[in-house]
Amino acid sequence: MIKFIIALLIGLMSFVSTSEATKSDVYRDAFRNKSFTLKYEIITPPVHKTNRSGVLKYGNILNPVVFTGNESIKYSGIIVVDGNNKYVETASKKDGDEKTAAGICKLTKNNEIFNFYWDIKKGNQRYYSNSAGLFGGKTTSVRAEDGSTVDPYRAMFQEYNYGSPTLIKALFVIMPADKIVEVPSMPKYKFFGSTTLDNGLTCEDYYSNSGDKFYVARYYFDGDKLIKIATASYTKRDGVIADYEKSVIGITEFSFTPEQKYLSLPEGLKDKTKRDKKGASK
Repeated sequence: MIKFIIALLIGLMSFVSTSEATKSDVYRDAFRNKSFTLKYEIITPPVHKTNRSGVLKYGNILNPVVFTGNESIKYSGIIVVDGNNKYVETASKKDGDEKTAAGICKLTKNNEIFNFYWDIKKGNQRYYSNSAGLFGGKTTSVRAEDGSTVDPYRAMFQEYNYGSPTLIKALFVIMPADKIVEVPSMPKYKFFGSTTLDNGLTCEDYYSNSGDKFYVARYYFDGDKLIKIATASYTKRDGVIADYEKSVIGITEFSFTPEQKYLSLPEGLKDKTKRDKKGASK
C-alpha cells in the first residue's frame, strides 16, 4: 500500500483533470437511485500506524477492544436499499470460530426502525431484539421506533449510515456528493486514472488532498464487476509522513436489485409494535 501511495504521488505531479466516464459511475447511480444490494468482507481491518505507538487495530463490533494482533477478527456486512427502505447488518467473528459470530442489524421500513441482532447457538443463527427481556435476558419481541419522529439533522446522517466506518470511508468515492452531509475530515475524491493489472483485473484510482491530509482509493474490477476496494491515508507534518492508515475490503456481491428478503423482519422475531388506527407506530 505504501508503494501504491508513492506511485500516486509521483503521478500527481503531472496530473490533468479529466471527466472520463468510469466503471464506478453505475455504482454511483445505484446510490443516487437508492436501489442496490451490497455484501462485503473486510480483508484487511483498519490498521493505523503512527511514529509513536506502533500499530492499533480495532476489535469485535460488539465489544470494541485494542488488541495485539494475535486475535484474528473477521468482519463482514450486508446493505440493502430500496427507496426509503433499508437493511444494514454488520457482523464479526474470530477466524475459524463460528461460535463467536454475531451481527448487529437495523431495518428501516415504512418509516419504522427495527433494531435487533443475531448470534450462533448450536450451529444455528438466531435473532433477538436489542431490548432486554423481562429479567434482562434475551427476547425475540421487537418494537419499532417511529422514524417520522427523527429530527431532520439526524435523518440526514442516518441515510448514509452503513454500519461500518471502514466501509463508509471506502464508499466515499461513489457516494453522490449532493447526498452527503459533509464534515471537514471527509475526503473529496477526484479521479486519477485507470490501469490494467497482469492478472487481467482493471483498477480505478482516486485521490483527495486537503491541507496536510492525503487520501487514496483503488477500486478493483473484474470486467465491469466491482470486487475489491483498497484505501489508504496519511498526514504529512514538516515534510515527513507522521502516520498512515490502510484497509482492504472485498465486495462479495453488488447487485442493482434490492434483495427483498432482508427488508422484512427475520423468522423468529415477533413484531410487538403498538400502532394507532392509521398504522403509525407509537
